[in-house]
Amino acid sequence: MNSSGTYTVKEVAAFLRITAQAVYNLIKREEIAAFKVGSAVRILNADLDAYVERRKRLFAAQNASYEAPAEGSVAARRICARFPASGNDVPGFALDSVSFEIPAGSTLGILGSSGSGKTLLLKALAGLVNLDAGAFFMGSRRLDLLASHERRIGLVFQDYALYPMLDGGGNIAFPLKAGHAAKETIDPAVERIALELGIEPSYLPKRIAALPEGIKQLVAIGRAENRPAGRQVELFLMDEPLVHLDARLREETRAFLKRLVASFGATTIYAFNEAVDALALSDRLLLMRDGAVVQFGPTAEVFSRPAAPDLMELLSLNGVSELSGVYADGEAEITGLGAVVPASLPADAPRGYRGRVRLLFRTEEVEPASIGDPSALRALIERSAPYGGERVLASGPVVAFGASEPADDAPRVTFVAPEETEGIAVFKPKGAMAYPFPS
Repeated sequence: MNSSGTYTVKEVAAFLRITAQAVYNLIKREEIAAFKVGSAVRILNADLDAYVERRKRLFAAQNASYEAPAEGSVAARRICARFPASGNDVPGFALDSVSFEIPAGSTLGILGSSGSGKTLLLKALAGLVNLDAGAFFMGSRRLDLLASHERRIGLVFQDYALYPMLDGGGNIAFPLKAGHAAKETIDPAVERIALELGIEPSYLPKRIAALPEGIKQLVAIGRAENRPAGRQVELFLMDEPLVHLDARLREETRAFLKRLVASFGATTIYAFNEAVDALALSDRLLLMRDGAVVQFGPTAEVFSRPAAPDLMELLSLNGVSELSGVYADGEAEITGLGAVVPASLPADAPRGYRGRVRLLFRTEEVEPASIGDPSALRALIERSAPYGGERVLASGPVVAFGASEPADDAPRVTFVAPEETEGIAVFKPKGAMAYPFPS
């Protein structure tokens, strides 16, 4: 799309290639066959419509004016980036008009499945990826117009990206040496940071390959923090900082990292794959899908009201269970069972909505119930595994009260139950999200 808003010959040719490839893929999947043409056309149109809409958003971002936030805020405005083109292809979309604004000194957790664009967004903010459109501000200072080394950003890579030819202390010292800091200041700075991070002095002279995973992580943080005088880090970007740690060390490091980041006082933006890490470390959450922001807000608010079923799954520690029902006035009656459970609609649901919904509840957000409780569900336990304490994570079909066996089409649920439960459990969700079926 050029400055007049029309498509170029190259882009029209790309649309035709996309169409041809999509048709070929559908034929291979036997979507285009007798009685399936309508389905194939819908899939094809959806792919092309999505591409066109993304192209429109990119054009709008390229022609927008970007307003700086108030001092004391960090803001991204319509950030767009595309994968490089190959051959005659047009570039593929990667970041799709990403925007957010947070207070300086706060923590933001970017959460999404693999391939959602989390790492690419961090690299774009750090200046390691060229932007096709958008702006990134820290107060009135526009960072995307500065070289990456001028942004006062400390980036901690998922794989640490430590220099294998240097020892632990050498990695921490590297930014000072590269910044031509006075020699007499380097060793004291490394010792101070090691003490601050809890790195034992015996680890500093060891090669990176000989360091435990947890120490490598701390060395990477120390290197990101260590800057010459006058160039102190104002923003930390951490890409899945806990992903390589085992469960015990992960829990310890999570608590340590929370205290450490608070002591820095700098704004921190994380990328996470695991909800438990994002919920523990973030003041605000930004949920991503296919390179775009699908929900953003305070952590407690986003967790309590995910905007879509896949986001609720993403924000669950042990997955979700799904039932169907009819919603009205803060409650939903479960289809075929008669139980009525408290339920919430997503923020974008039609005002005053009443009607059929998908009911999702988190497996751990249940409690024991009595048979006479109007919210109670009765489930046959077919499988279970220890959950902690005197509880198990159980799964099985829902059984109607008074019936000895589940119906053939009975929904299956997963839930936390008391360990002494034998065969049948009666429980109720503490609350559920009610997502309206498409009209």
